[in-house]
Amino acid sequence: MYMLKFYNISERFKQEINESKYKRWILENKGMLLISILIAIFLTILTYPGIMYSDSYARIGVTSELKTAIHAFNVGNVSMTNLASWLTITPSFFILLSEQIVGSVVLYTFVQCFLLFLSTYIMGDGLTNEGHRRWNRLCITLNPVLWAFGVYYEASVGCVTAIMGILLLVWKWDSLSSYFDKIITIVLLIFSSYVCLGYRANAFTIIPILILIVILKERKVIKSTMIICSICIGTIMALAVPKALNIDTMSSYAGSLIWEMVSTIQSMDEEKQSQYITYLDDVFGKEATATAVANNSYTGEYSSINDIWWGNPFNTEDVSKSENTKKVLSKYIHLWISEPKDCLKVKWNFISHSLGINQPLRMAEYDYNRDNSMSQFGYNDCKQRLAYVDFFLAFMNFMIIFRIPWLMFTVALVLILIWRFKCGGKKENINIYEASFGIAVFYYGAYILNTQSFEFRYYFPSWLLLFLIIFSLSADLCFRNKILKKIMICLLPILAIVSFCGTYGEYTKVGDNIVKNITKEGTLLCENGKNYVYYLDGKLYFVNLPGADEIYTYFLHYFPLDGDMINSDFKYELIKIATSFWKNSVAVMDMPKQEVEKIEFGQYYGDTRFWERTIETSSFISRPKMLYLSDYTDNDWNCGYSNLENCFLINNLDLENYYIKGKELQLQDGSVTRITDVEEVAGYIRIYTDEKLDDVSVREYQVIE
Repeated sequence: MYMLKFYNISERFKQEINESKYKRWILENKGMLLISILIAIFLTILTYPGIMYSDSYARIGVTSELKTAIHAFNVGNVSMTNLASWLTITPSFFILLSEQIVGSVVLYTFVQCFLLFLSTYIMGDGLTNEGHRRWNRLCITLNPVLWAFGVYYEASVGCVTAIMGILLLVWKWDSLSSYFDKIITIVLLIFSSYVCLGYRANAFTIIPILILIVILKERKVIKSTMIICSICIGTIMALAVPKALNIDTMSSYAGSLIWEMVSTIQSMDEEKQSQYITYLDDVFGKEATATAVANNSYTGEYSSINDIWWGNPFNTEDVSKSENTKKVLSKYIHLWISEPKDCLKVKWNFISHSLGINQPLRMAEYDYNRDNSMSQFGYNDCKQRLAYVDFFLAFMNFMIIFRIPWLMFTVALVLILIWRFKCGGKKENINIYEASFGIAVFYYGAYILNTQSFEFRYYFPSWLLLFLIIFSLSADLCFRNKILKKIMICLLPILAIVSFCGTYGEYTKVGDNIVKNITKEGTLLCENGKNYVYYLDGKLYFVNLPGADEIYTYFLHYFPLDGDMINSDFKYELIKIATSFWKNSVAVMDMPKQEVEKIEFGQYYGDTRFWERTIETSSFISRPKMLYLSDYTDNDWNCGYSNLENCFLINNLDLENYYIKGKELQLQDGSVTRITDVEEVAGYIRIYTDEKLDDVSVREYQVIE
């Protein structure tokens, strides 16, 4: 009898699986899955192990401590560990999982990229009411931002993937009939909510609008309650898991409040500023406020909290202390009550900059080799990866419209209103366009009200939702009319061509300008058919005309006055700077910071030299006639003169200054002193002499042969 019951249950379970809409969807969308996998594989290999910045390193670096914390939890020794993190800790869980499975973070990169593309494709399908899926998929596939962010170790990528997952699951709930599908959906809702809120702390602002969306969409109390409970469970998990592991997820909102207060004090007139110049000193120490005001910047394109962070004078540990966080909040409220006009003026500056009203958001923290960590993380160091990074940054420089949030919000809202009143019906339930827009508003609203920088990466989740809304609704509205449909179809390749040409212009602008300037201002050292070599400001510029051979290796040998020959052979195609393909190309090599008697260069293969030149440096480098002292002063230096050694400082870092070693300086009394050494230290050149010079009234010396 028990066997019969078990058999009936298993048969029913098999039937549930066979009739599952998830299974049916997988079978019907194998092409989409395959494309997402192929894109993820390609990008992961190209950018191996991904694109990282300082926060990425921190999240990866904490995985070993996280593993210890998990072990301590398993054996009941949680109190023995005390991990603290200013960043959200949830991404590190999945990075750790990747390390445990394949021994590196590369699996995390692949899965993130795959899920971002897959969820975006599915979201694009879900957003079109008229079945224009091919249009949406094409727009998504051609979008460079998705390609760039797919392998970007930024928490907003996982967050927006989860947000789209939540929206799609909520919208598909009504179409589910089997218990199996509903259970899977609830599990996915919990997981998506956990990821969304665990990746970005600011994402908690979307909870109210999510609950409202569910209530407006699901009129039945039981359905809406199940969905809301699933989202709440995921939210609780995002908060509870770190606490269970005794991980201190330090609050970061106080830092934003400090930046805003410091900016407000900085904006005050001199008289009023003097009243608040010690405003934060009782919390963070003497002269903390004055130091912050002196270092702070909040109006420029590159403004961020970093100018007053990292001990200048604030730091993460002090700001995140619970007692300090409460004091900061209290002072913030008090400042608003005391100086509402000044606070409002600065607040509007922050809001307008976050919305891109006065200037677009900055595309920052997307680096080829951040902090020279190439060897530590085993980056795929190649020209293709470099071109990938540089081309995306050029694209973002050209596509300013993508970095102006208020414009994209406005366009999306107008399209939604047109759809609502023209196509959807005024009394129709909330649609997925409106829900996505609401999520985008509430998500980015957190950064508008409380931010630490004006960067595109913070805006990315809202940007992606707005991008999908705009392109989907444009198709749904315009494809109803045959003429508008043809215009839209023709417009896409035109936009793609314009974007590519504009991006290519940005991508090659630096190289083209270098070639233009060097041919005007540089010293021509060699002309060999299509090969030219110039010198300017301590660098050698190898300029090739179109069609010049760039495959054979260039040899470059320096012969110093003292020491052995320096071999600086290079592959031209690996180091050349991007220039327009119809213009001259250029590769730049730094000359060594020491006196060189002659240089030789050319191209070779094996024992064969195709062309070569040998040039005396005296023909293009002139020694300086005068040295002008720096005014630098501290405990070891007095107006540029060392208190400890026989040397003085000059600000001029030109290569020519290294060619005075062994020469003499004319002193005020007519005598001379010999220069014994020249070296660069901390942004200054130190000139060492064979006798002590310390007359601060003397600010220049003549160099004599």
